[in-house]
Amino acid sequence: MIDEFRHGRARVRYSVEGSGPPVLLCNGIGAPFELLQPLRSALAGTTIVWDAPGAGGSSVPLRPPSMRYVAEIAAALLDHLGHDSVNLVGLSWGGLTAQELTLSYPHLVRRLVLAATGTGWTSVPGDIWALRAMLSVRRYTSPEYLLQVGPGLYGGDIARDPTILRQQAFQRLTHAPSTIGYWWQATSAAWWTSLSRLARISQPTLVIAADDDPIAHVQNGRIIARRIPNAHLELIEGGGHLFLLTRVDESVALIHEFLSNGSATDDWK
Repeated sequence: MIDEFRHGRARVRYSVEGSGPPVLLCNGIGAPFELLQPLRSALAGTTIVWDAPGAGGSSVPLRPPSMRYVAEIAAALLDHLGHDSVNLVGLSWGGLTAQELTLSYPHLVRRLVLAATGTGWTSVPGDIWALRAMLSVRRYTSPEYLLQVGPGLYGGDIARDPTILRQQAFQRLTHAPSTIGYWWQATSAAWWTSLSRLARISQPTLVIAADDDPIAHVQNGRIIARRIPNAHLELIEGGGHLFLLTRVDESVALIHEFLSNGSATDDWK
């Protein structure tokens, strides 16, 4: 099901699939939720995906949104859907959203999965070339450009087999972010950090990082896992930035094992 809801002036596009315990997925910068389909198809439970402000089919804010505001939108979506709490998965920029949602609305999060992400402006920097490529929105508007920069930008399996990106090109082109929407999201991350607040996260947390990630250096995963009291780190050997999508079976096995540890005592609404 694809639908929309409004929160103040914001118009938010979302989709709900499946049945069982709800899992909210937070996507990377500029990415429409369609790109998460390989992951959500393999996940158990009710999967909830959404386009953050400025991405996909959601509206573009009039000014750069704070990460706190993005988290507020996610919390409003859960209220709209009638969920008191969810398991939460955040990928890359969506990992920043997931951290802020957990910190600002801790009652909404049962278990937290952070993948290929960092702590905002305090993150260990990725490769310079990759960060330069991140400045452009063209990988969402030009399939040729995506295939050109993708191997160096995403690393891992995509560096070894760039044709993987051909499967994403249509979704990226169909639901491309506007330049201003993309830059608003980049700005929200540039002024945000969770580093000094990670110790406040009490939820069981799974941190997954890849050792060939040019964007989110693997050291960021180690830092996050050390600072969250109840966190566990898993490394994807040879994986790149998009390992949740290129290593679906491996990633989902880790996520399911982690989430199932609490399912016996969870009282889901």
